[in-house]
This record gives sequence, C-alpha cells and structure tokens, in this order.
Amino acid sequence: MEPFNTPLKIREISLPHRAVFGPMAGFTDAPARRLMAQHGAGFTVSEMVSSRALVYGDHKTVSLLKAEPNGAPYGVQIFGEVPEIMGQAAAAVEQYAFDFLDINMGCPAPKIVSGGAGSKLMLDPDRCGRIVEEVVKNTSRPVTVKMRKGWDAEHVTAVECAKACEQAGAVLIAVHARTREQMYTPGIDPSIIAAVKDAVHVPVLGNGDIRTAEDAVRMVEETGCDGVMIARAALGDPWLFERVNAALEGLPRPQGAEPAGPDECPAPAGGGDGGAEGRVRCHAPGPGPDHALHEGPEGGRQPAALLL
Repeated sequence: MEPFNTPLKIREISLPHRAVFGPMAGFTDAPARRLMAQHGAGFTVSEMVSSRALVYGDHKTVSLLKAEPNGAPYGVQIFGEVPEIMGQAAAAVEQYAFDFLDINMGCPAPKIVSGGAGSKLMLDPDRCGRIVEEVVKNTSRPVTVKMRKGWDAEHVTAVECAKACEQAGAVLIAVHARTREQMYTPGIDPSIIAAVKDAVHVPVLGNGDIRTAEDAVRMVEETGCDGVMIARAALGDPWLFERVNAALEGLPRPQGAEPAGPDECPAPAGGGDGGAEGRVRCHAPGPGPDHALHEGPEGGRQPAALLL
C-alpha cells in the first residue's frame, strides 16, 4: 500500500494519525483515552451515553463525558433510537468540551438493541438518516457514525445506512465488519468495508480483528479504507497504535513498542490515578462477551469489554 502521508480530516479537525481508538462500554474512560493517545491513537471516544439520560440531565451519565486534554481529538458518543431525542441530546452536550459527536449504530448488547438503539438501527436505514439529520441540526461539532455490517445475514445494510447517514450530514463513518448476529466471531468481512467506501464520499474507517500492524495494512489494502479503528486489542497492548501508525505511514517499526509481561506494563506519564489504567494492565486482547456485563471472579457484576 502507499503510505499515508497526509492527515485525515474530520471537517476542520486534522487527526495526528489514522489509527484511532474505538469506544468500549466500561473501558474508554478518561485515563484509558489518555493512555491510548499517548501511544499514538489518532482520536479517542467516550463510553456511549444515553440520549434520554442526557435530555433528562442525569448527572451520572454526564460524568462519562469528562474530558482531559490528551493530545488527540476527543469525541462523545451518544445512543438512542428516537431522532428527536437524539437531537435534543446533541443540544444538551454542546456546553461540554469535546471535538466531535459520534452516533452509535453498532452496539450489539441485548439491553441496547431491545430498546431499538445500537445495531438494531441497521434494520432501518431511513431512521439512521433521520437520526443523523436531527443530531447535525443541533450541534456545531462534526458528526460521525459507528455502525456494523448489518443486523444478520439477511439484513446486510451497511451500504444503505452509510449512504443515508452521509446524505444527512455525517462526515465520517466507521464500519465494524460483522453483523450484530455474529457479535465478535467468526472473522470479519472486509468486503463490506470496501463496499461502504465505494458508496460514500466521506472518510471510512475499517474496524474488526486488527491485532497487529500487518492486520491494519491488510485491511487498508483490501478495502481502500481511510484509516483503522482499534478497540479490544489495544486494551492489553497500547503500543499497538505505535506499530500500526508506523506501518501505515511507511516508517520503520518503532523500537520498544511491544507489550511487557501481564504485570509489567509501565504506567503512562501522569497516569497515576488508577481507573482504566489498571484495567488496561489486566485485560488481554480477545473477543469480548456478548453482553454488557459479565460475572467477576467473586460473582460480582463487572463491566465487559463490549465494543460499541
């Protein structure tokens, strides 16, 4: 592939690199975002927040939006299925510090899709477009979308949904190349990313099964995508961003950009506040469970690495 030697732009925002950190429920809090940005993530995104909770002024939900300067553009991700409420939520977060607003159309968690949000939206391209339209009308920030290949094998709708989102004003689309039915297995279908890239004129990010620099290069070569979104694989290996960026930019493999042992990962500069930093050390990359929560070692409910 030809190395990327120009910045990817989200409207007026220039990304420092084309490998970005994807949102995950329970993990992408401020310390985790800072850690990934320090290792070269082109942008970071908040944990998804409920549009209804934002409209109703829920303080716990607002706390998920906490922004800390980390050297990379920062996006807030919202979810919901009612266009008007999504628009109201976009207006409600205008007062906070962030760079772009992302719409979740990919979360496969039962508690999200049962209400009609997340990847359930892939069944209704028209609704996807109306949601983007309402959000765009109510924010001054660029609007992006994270989606899946479709709902199931009979409803592979990423192209239709992406076109509807672009027409409504979305300026970037990230595609996880599995349906909701597939969750995180089997392997991804790069052809759907290529199809979306061919169908729209805005930048497209490819997502799914990027665990090495070679995986990222192969995705770009096979799909023509404008960059890659990495999520679960970075939890145990934030250095992955350094290796992927070097490969995509035609630079030598960085020295020392490899994970240490499971208990030896050094803390990032200024990151002594625990939080996600500690979780990054103890969670190895791999498929996440198919629900938003899983049983902890003592039987307690703990957040799972659920890709949004």
